[in-house]
Amino acid sequence: MPIVLLVRAGAFPEAAALFLVAALSDGLDGYIAKRFSGVTPFGTVLDPVADKVLMASLFVTLAALGHLPVWIVALVIGRDIMIVVGTLVLRVVAGRFRVEPLLLGKASTLMQILLGGAVLGQLSILPWLAPWIAPLQILTAATIVASAVAYVRSASRLWLSARAAQ
Repeated sequence: MPIVLLVRAGAFPEAAALFLVAALSDGLDGYIAKRFSGVTPFGTVLDPVADKVLMASLFVTLAALGHLPVWIVALVIGRDIMIVVGTLVLRVVAGRFRVEPLLLGKASTLMQILLGGAVLGQLSILPWLAPWIAPLQILTAATIVASAVAYVRSASRLWLSARAAQ
């Protein structure tokens, strides 16, 4: 992943610029897909997977270099593993169901993008962002935990309705 390689090389301005391009193109892609009815089942799965891979690899790299605490990386990856495993278990128990991203899940992804961008920005050309990193970590952690709870509640409802139908 080019952003990770740039971060590992200490090329923070280049990594920040590439991250900004990736974040903006992801947002634009989602807008265009919804606006022009270009949403596909494949894209519905691939887009969040790509987001998760980008954020997890960036956060792991930033933590390995001492720019992010390990606990936030554990929250990001733990939540994503919980969602994937939970979805697989629900498929077995409940059969087919439509996977819907929750608003809190989108907020969590947005906060992760903001945190990753802020850290890269602070390391490159925006050193004035430094005092905002710790509060942003706490807000990001809060949205990660809130979205995990929301996904567990949503999965519980699906589980209970599947069991009631048996």
